[in-house]
Amino acid sequence: MDKQDLEATKAALLKTANNLITEYIDLTKVTSHAILGKAGITTAIINYCFGLKEDLIFDVFKSFNPRI
Repeated sequence: MDKQDLEATKAALLKTANNLITEYIDLTKVTSHAILGKAGITTAIINYCFGLKEDLIFDVFKSFNPRI
């Protein structure tokens, strides 16, 4: 995966996670499976892009408030 594809994938995952957090409000429903399914991306890419699902969620929250 080249850098441009990686950035596009990360952006898609962030947008999808943000949408699911807004939709569900309950973070326990924002699973890796839900994020990947809505984004149309294969498994393991969250780990490749962010390390952990929790790191992805943290980046979503940082987008709301960069001081986090």
